[in-house]
Formats: sequence, structure tokens, C-alpha cells
Amino acid sequence: MPSKPFYLITRGILLAALLVHGFTIFLEKYPTDHERSDAAPTFDLANLTPAQKQAWAAQQMWAAQQPPLVAFDLEARDDVKIVLATSEMAPKPKPAANWSFTFEPPASESVAKFRPILEDEWRHLPASLVKKCGLRRIILCSELEFNGQNVGGFASDNFDLYFNLSLSTIQDSPYVRRMIHHEFFHAVDFAIHGQVVVDPFWLRLNSEGFDYDWSIKPRHLDASLGVPGNAPPGFINRYCTSGVEEDKAEMFAYMVVNGKQMEQWGKTDAIIEAKRKQMMKIVEDFCPDMNDDFWARMKQIPRQMG
Repeated sequence: MPSKPFYLITRGILLAALLVHGFTIFLEKYPTDHERSDAAPTFDLANLTPAQKQAWAAQQMWAAQQPPLVAFDLEARDDVKIVLATSEMAPKPKPAANWSFTFEPPASESVAKFRPILEDEWRHLPASLVKKCGLRRIILCSELEFNGQNVGGFASDNFDLYFNLSLSTIQDSPYVRRMIHHEFFHAVDFAIHGQVVVDPFWLRLNSEGFDYDWSIKPRHLDASLGVPGNAPPGFINRYCTSGVEEDKAEMFAYMVVNGKQMEQWGKTDAIIEAKRKQMMKIVEDFCPDMNDDFWARMKQIPRQMG
């Protein structure tokens, strides 16, 4: 029978070997940020469908026509920290809560691309509105998932705003600019009501008998759901029909980024117009700086519906 010291030494060697083997597998499966960047797939125009090529060409034309981004220090003005996510930062589910929330650190290239767009768009928001909603941090991350579903952004109830920079849609476009305001409005909505899923007055603006379809929400990254006009009367797009909170957030986002188009849309859709006016009332009641002058300034900014 081997002696006890021999047994302990042997066990130690085996454990060390297992740890080295496991760490090697970890490095192979989870490369460093530098290796991830080098291994990222390159954009190949030749692999796109004709429709995708047309959309890509339209996007490049739109981007080329935009004025240079205006320098703006979001953190200094609003005392809101822009934070690059780490895996350890993901919030833990509350007791008995039926949800999970995970993300990974963002690639440096994605941060460099997104942050100037974020700050360029953020400068339009009154500092008083940001302060009143209590926002603490804007967390830039990748692989953002809520209940196992990949999401573009998330407004948490601890006054943090998350943006998923691993999406292929993260580029300077009207869609991304609206996404910024969409997620921000969830924070505003929560600050006003303490929740975002119930608004009896907003419900009464819809056609009689209409019910929101929550089954649509898991498909929110489906591009067809966000196509303007691809929805029943009274809704900007089909994603708006997934819940009152998404309907309101999309209305706010479109009013900020595409205010002129929304004003024209309201002339032919009475429900859209009623929701547009109700949104103006909601935010002005909460923050007086969100008045008619604010909306007039938004309509003066050259925009494209896209």
C-alpha cells in the first residue's frame, strides 16, 4: 500500500494536470479579445443577396451624406458613466424572478464605431430629462441575451442602460439612432410609472378590440417587424404591436429621429396622431424641457426614415 505522502503528491500532480488541460480548453474556446478581433469575419459584399446589396448601397449613400459627428461629452454633462461591460457585471435575478440576463465584453472596434453615434444622438436630449429619469450608467456590451434571446438593448430597473454592440446592425443608420432613443425611453417610462407594461390611457388610444401580441417579442430582431408601415392602422411597425411598452418606446424614438415623417403620418392615421400627441404630453408632464420647442428642434435635424 503506498504511503500517505506519496498518495498526496500523486493526487496533487493529477489535479495540476487536469487544471492545465482545462485551462487549455478554455483558451481554445474563449480566445482573448485580440484573438477575437483578428478572427472576426470580414464583410464580403459578394455573399449578399441582391436585396441586401441594394440595402447596403443605400446605407453607404446615406452615411456619406451625413455631416461630421459633433463632439459631445455625455459623461461630463449628465454625470452618466459610459462603461465597457465585463462578464462579472451581469445582474443576478431577483428572488423568484423568472428571467436571466447575460452579456460579454464588447470588441474595441465596435465601441469605437458606436460611441460617437451614441454621443452625437444623446446631445439632443435635455440634461434635465436624463437627470429626472435617474440614469446611472450606459453599459456597452456584446452577446446581450435576456431569457436566452439576443436583444439589441435593455433598460434595467437599477437605472442602467445596456447596448449590444455585437449586432451586425450597429452602424451609423437611422435604425441605430432610433434604437438609442427607444431604450432610453424605457428608462424614462419606468421613472414615470415605476413599471412599463401597464398604461390604461395608452390602451384606450387603440382600435376597439385590439390586443397586443406578446408572442412577437422574442422575434424583435426580425428586420421585417421594424419596417415602417408594415402594421395595422395606429402602429408604426409590427413590433409596436408586441406590447404597450414597445409601442410607446418606438413612438418616442421615431418622433425624435423622424419627427417630420411622424407629423405627416399623423395626418393620415388618427390613432398615430393621438399617440404622438399623448407622447408629447407624457414627457412634458414629466420634464418641462420636453416642450414644443424640443420637438421643433428635432424636426429641423436632417433625417432619413431608413
